[in-house]
Amino acid sequence: MFMLEANLRNKIPSEGGGALKHRFDRLPIHKICCYQSCHPSEIVLRKLEKAAAPSRARRFLMMCNNNNRITETGKQQDCLGMTPLHILACSTKHDLALYKLLIEKYPENLITQDGWGDLPLLYAFWGNAPQEVVHLLVEKQQSIFPTHELDWAGMVETLGRAQYLPGRASASLICIQNVLDMKRRAFPNHIVDWEKVVTKWALQDTQRATEHQAPRFHHDAFKYLIYFSIVERLNSLGVDRWQKEILTDLDELRWFVCYREKSTEMIYSKLAHYEHMDQLREATLIIELALWKESIICSVANDQESVMASCNNKDTMNTCRIRCGADVVMPNVLSFLLPE
Repeated sequence: MFMLEANLRNKIPSEGGGALKHRFDRLPIHKICCYQSCHPSEIVLRKLEKAAAPSRARRFLMMCNNNNRITETGKQQDCLGMTPLHILACSTKHDLALYKLLIEKYPENLITQDGWGDLPLLYAFWGNAPQEVVHLLVEKQQSIFPTHELDWAGMVETLGRAQYLPGRASASLICIQNVLDMKRRAFPNHIVDWEKVVTKWALQDTQRATEHQAPRFHHDAFKYLIYFSIVERLNSLGVDRWQKEILTDLDELRWFVCYREKSTEMIYSKLAHYEHMDQLREATLIIELALWKESIICSVANDQESVMASCNNKDTMNTCRIRCGADVVMPNVLSFLLPE
């Protein structure tokens, strides 16, 4: 029995019910994967190996047709657009040997989208598959299809909004955290503008506030997405007080759907403001050090030994810093750096 089957059936139009009854007609590999949780793993593996190995007659036809007209069933998609690997990832029972066999025989399954545009990897996250299964899918994805770009934002949106149900808040948050953690560790070069994506989601959720059945993010999951989207920028701020203030706001602001857009805008605006202030702080520090250095050089004979001697004299250093002219130069420079 699938853990995700009920969720998938809710997406199927009423006229699609008949197709489900014949979902695995002429798709033996799909059927084996569907019911594999009902049988011992050794038996399922033997059945799958036999079904994946074409018969002599089939091999002869494939040779005669140059593989152009004879398609192996393991590469086909059922009425939901699912490959055998999709179905296996949806199961409550996971056997690493079955995954390895399917990927070896039908590697295209890794990047084949189902009827909702989702990959098998999504269902592995969604069904809380063991880590070794997720790592296998990711490793094979990287090695076999290194140029294929994963839709990380799409996976997060599917997991976050599909599980907005009573009692599923923690499950949604855990799934999202697992996806983002895997992206950060295994695909650091895949660039996603998370601020832009999260801002769009906040607007959509706020607009749907009055629609009780509309898919949306749980407020705990959305708060985590805000944090994930700003954590690197937050850690780069040079003033601890600013970091703590933003984290406090993140924790105290209301993230329910009716407040989501406004709260998101407040966090991003404050962070952008403090980033600009941090740049000004660094710029003024560099200017002051440059003026201070020039003051030391001008106060003594212009040779290396005299300069070094002045640097070792604390009183001389303090006097040069006071008289370096930073209090005059800085306001005139900042007028060009500050926003209008």
